Amino acid sequence: MSFPQFPDGHVNHEITFHEKDHDMFIGWQLEHVSRDKRKMYTTYYKKCLGAIQCTSCNVWLRPKSSKEHIDVQVTENCPSCLTPTLIYVECHVKVHFHIKSKTGVMNHEGTHTHGKFIPLHFTMETLEKVEERVLEFPTEKPYGLKTGTSPMRVQKPARPVSDIDPNLRNLGTIKWFQHTYLAKNDKLRSSQPALESAHMELADLTNEFPGYLQSADITPGKMCITFCAPDIAMKADFKKHPMLTDVTYDCFMKGYYLCTTNIHFEEIDKFAVIFQGVLDGLSTIHFKNYFLSFFKTFDFVFGHTDEVIDVNFSGLAHATRTTNGIEAFHRDLYRIVESKKLVIDTMYQIFVYLNSTELDFDHIKNGGRADYRRKKTSKPRETKKFVNDGHARDTTKTLFDLEERKKKEKKDEEKKKKEKKNEEKKNEEKKNEEKKNEEKKNEEKKNEEKKNEEKKKEEEKKEERKKSAAEERRERAAKHTERIKENKKRSKQDTLEQGSKKRKVDDSNSDRSMHNDSMFKGLGLSRISADILSQCQLDDDYVLGFYNPKSDGNCGWRSASVVINNDEKHYGIVKLVMKHAIVKEKDFFTSLFGSEECYQYVLAKLSQPDGHVIRTYWFDVLDCPRVLAQAYNHLVIVYSCHPYGVHGTTFLPFREPEKNSNNCIIDIAPIVLYLRGNHFQLIVIKDDAVDRVIWPKLFPGYESVISRYNITRSWLDLYEARC
Repeated sequence: MSFPQFPDGHVNHEITFHEKDHDMFIGWQLEHVSRDKRKMYTTYYKKCLGAIQCTSCNVWLRPKSSKEHIDVQVTENCPSCLTPTLIYVECHVKVHFHIKSKTGVMNHEGTHTHGKFIPLHFTMETLEKVEERVLEFPTEKPYGLKTGTSPMRVQKPARPVSDIDPNLRNLGTIKWFQHTYLAKNDKLRSSQPALESAHMELADLTNEFPGYLQSADITPGKMCITFCAPDIAMKADFKKHPMLTDVTYDCFMKGYYLCTTNIHFEEIDKFAVIFQGVLDGLSTIHFKNYFLSFFKTFDFVFGHTDEVIDVNFSGLAHATRTTNGIEAFHRDLYRIVESKKLVIDTMYQIFVYLNSTELDFDHIKNGGRADYRRKKTSKPRETKKFVNDGHARDTTKTLFDLEERKKKEKKDEEKKKKEKKNEEKKNEEKKNEEKKNEEKKNEEKKNEEKKNEEKKKEEEKKEERKKSAAEERRERAAKHTERIKENKKRSKQDTLEQGSKKRKVDDSNSDRSMHNDSMFKGLGLSRISADILSQCQLDDDYVLGFYNPKSDGNCGWRSASVVINNDEKHYGIVKLVMKHAIVKEKDFFTSLFGSEECYQYVLAKLSQPDGHVIRTYWFDVLDCPRVLAQAYNHLVIVYSCHPYGVHGTTFLPFREPEKNSNNCIIDIAPIVLYLRGNHFQLIVIKDDAVDRVIWPKLFPGYESVISRYNITRSWLDLYEARC
């Protein structure tokens, strides 16, 4: 565990050690003053050494560990701006550490008179994350850890170690961490796809590395894709240092070349890439396109260059050996790039390399260093020369050490035997654990099977209950139809009799009128207007009445509830029944609606609570009538009034109609909805007028659906002649 970094003011912080290591580094450079050691605890007294400030670039640097070294440090140049403008800022903050066996307390008193700088040490949490990153891929090279990718382990997006801590940019430090953690854990020691969417892959590169891609001409014979890192290119000093341009042959697949332009930077004391291009040849056309793109990119330095001008680039070529700058770039390139791979994949690795160089510049700008921090030895190493004195060698040690060697060999054999026994025991334990795990899995499977069986039984019981309820409804409907038929038979028999003909006709008409009047009053119906009758092509004798429900967004379900439940207040029950129908037959309704999105949209409509509903969840004229007809096995008619006329549609259910005891279809009056504007109203049809009304056309596609799913044609045969 570590204490908080760079505290300021009065801070009192306590940490618990548990089984992990701990340290007393808090970011600031502290000087040890004294120590008070007791039996139960130890107290350390320290004070802040201040900081080093550059007056020209305002960068804060970490001071050395003593005042003598600080005096020497102030005389040096600033590592960021390379100017001798360093001053020492003192600080009088005191810090006490009270360390016990399991806890540690830091007491920080005072405010610092200087800013923050790059600390010397890293926190324990940072070191743990670095160790995990190193052990994640032990064969990774330090440069691959720094840049975040390598040919051995290509990572998209790149995962540099600096993501853990931005100060992890020094290659020597990263290399030391890798060696330490690998030694600690005893770990030290393709087919070519087609280039289908080049533009999309280039777009991905430009989105991840904005401003890098300068031009892209993929015409065969003069291909030239140029790119550069904008932050590095802006720092190039063309007046002070020359440019070096070279071609790398084995970077891409055969026939593609990497052209690179380097320049020396004093900040990092080495050559860095300022411009690159991918070519599919080495002709004058390729180099002309490359340098024209180069001069356009750096037109703020060289001025405007016209493409029409035929520039002779042969004068730029000089017979020279490969320079250190090019060799350094090749060394870095082949650390992260696997040669002879696809152009797009290799370009991604090169972009990551350029981005890593930009991060080095930012690290140096903040006062850090990105080199190995090697120190030159003041004295050369002395090597002892072997001098032969002419005497024979002393062989007493080799002769008398044979017994000791034999003893060592015996001990080694015994150790190997013990190790083998331990391995056998471990293997047996693993096998036993595997057997136990298998037994647990089998038990879990059995429990799941039991649960599934119980669920199936419950579902079967529910279906039986539903079937019994449906049978009761059918029996009631059959009784109702039988009564109607009996009344008709009686009326016919009465007509045959001469004396009582007029009286019985009057009686049947009076009974029907009595029933219709009671329905008219009980449902709260009103007289239908002549305009609506003419629009829907209905006769006044066929219509019982007209109902106008409450307009709160649920008018469609309210109208249906009047026919089904004799009251519009029970519209929530209609929604629940419709929701249960589409959930039960999800696959059927998904294919019926056309997509999963439409199914979820209808399900959301039916899942809204009672009360006012927004326009999105209103009753529609396409999907809701079909669900209503299927849920209640009831015919639904929709008349929608438009400025150009009235359009009517008949919606039939997709299942077997209910029948009476004589196996005859129960012909019930349909649910007739009348839509005017955004409001649904109800037209109630008399029961004895169902077979006399000429209904509108059937919903298109009904016949194809029932033929596809092998559904009965009973409804279609009954209403095909009526529509």
